[in-house]
Amino acid sequence: MKRWVFISLAVLVMLSACTTSVATPFPEAERVPSDPTATPPPSTAYRRLGIDASDGVTLVGAFYPPAQGVGPGVLLLHALGGHKEDWATLATQLQEAGYGVLALDARGHGESGGTFDPQADGDLLVDDVLRAWAVLAYQPEVDPERTAMVGASIGANLGLRAAALEPTVRAVALLSPGLDYSGVRTDDAIVDYGARPILIVASEEDTYAAESALALAEAAQGQPVVTLYPSGGHGTELLGARQDLPALILGWLSSQVE
Repeated sequence: MKRWVFISLAVLVMLSACTTSVATPFPEAERVPSDPTATPPPSTAYRRLGIDASDGVTLVGAFYPPAQGVGPGVLLLHALGGHKEDWATLATQLQEAGYGVLALDARGHGESGGTFDPQADGDLLVDDVLRAWAVLAYQPEVDPERTAMVGASIGANLGLRAAALEPTVRAVALLSPGLDYSGVRTDDAIVDYGARPILIVASEEDTYAAESALALAEAAQGQPVVTLYPSGGHGTELLGARQDLPALILGWLSSQVE
C-alpha cells in the first residue's frame, strides 16, 4: 500500500498545459446525509506520492483513489502547523463518494522536506500547490477535467492563489481564509479567480477569518456560497466541530465537478 511515486518536472510541465448568501447553500434533499454515527473510520486505502518541488525539495502527499472507477479530483491543503492527516476523515468520505483525493504535506510539515516561510517564499508555496495539483490530475483514477481544491487557513489562501493561475481547476472551497496570512494575500487572487464557483466557510468567533470571508465574497466575480457558523474554531477544526460541514462540502462539490 505504501509506495512512492515521483513525478518529474518534465511531466508536470506537460500536465500544466492542460450575490453572496450567508446560509446553508443547498436544500436538504440535495445534500449528502450527515449522520455522525455513519462517518467511516479513516481509510487505509491510499498511497504515498513524492512530488518534486522546483527547488529540489520533495513534497509528500497521500492519494486516496476513488472507491471505484475514475472520478473527479480534490486537492486538500492544511493550515500552518498541520499535516495531511488532518484531512483523513474528509478524504475518506470523498473517496467513498467517488473522488480521487490528494492530501498534501506542505513543505516543512509532516513528511515533506524544506522549510515553510510564506513571507519569503510565497510564490514558491503557490508553485508547490500547482505541482501537487498536476500530480493529482496525472493519477489514472482522476479525471483531469474535473478537479477542485479545498484549503484551510493559509492553505485556503494558497489554494485560491494557485487556482487563480490554473483555469482548469473548476472550484475552490476555503475554510477560514484570510485576506492576508503571513504575506499570502487573497484580495487580488479572488479577482483573478474569476467567476468560477467558490465555497467560503468560517466561524464568527474566528473574527479575522469571518471578516475576511465576507470581504472575499464581496470581491468575488461570481456568486460565492458563504457559510458562517457561530462557533467551531479555525481551519480543519471546523470539520470536527460542525457535524454538517463535511456533508455541505460534498454536496457543494457534487454540483460543481461531477
